[in-house]
Amino acid sequence: MDSTQLFLTDEIGCTVIKSYRASHSPQSKPHQMHRHAECELSIFLRGKGTFMLADRQCPFSSGDIFLFGPDQLHNLAQIDEETDLLVFHFEPRILLENQECQRILDLLVSKKFQNQIPAGDRVLAEKLLNLEQEMTHQQIGCVTNGKFLLLSALFHILREYHSEKLAQPQSGTP
Repeated sequence: MDSTQLFLTDEIGCTVIKSYRASHSPQSKPHQMHRHAECELSIFLRGKGTFMLADRQCPFSSGDIFLFGPDQLHNLAQIDEETDLLVFHFEPRILLENQECQRILDLLVSKKFQNQIPAGDRVLAEKLLNLEQEMTHQQIGCVTNGKFLLLSALFHILREYHSEKLAQPQSGTP
């Protein structure tokens, strides 16, 4: 696996958002489930395989996006073809800074939320790539703008893929 990490830190030096790109060759991995205190938002830029969640397996392909709340078990279990992945880890405290963000936190802990957003949402993919660019260039205001871009992506998910929609099987038609 190759990866490069980027960080946005607040005024006291604490990491607010961390991102990295990772490339994986086809392989099977043992079920090494893990969890972390940060929330995670990932997009598969290319590839195909299986992502393991605490209670199920999720096949993934290029363009699929996964969102995890803090302490949710998950693992990249099977990689069937060359895979590139863009991952963001972010502090849950970002979601506590504004009362409206509580809805996002509620979604993340909802039993109905399925964690996987199927490929095809170009708006969301663009938001994530813009966040990566912001983190790469580290220009003035990058922490505030990085939070804005992340929250924009999360509110997009909340609006377009609220728990009722995610709880139902995807039919291929809007």
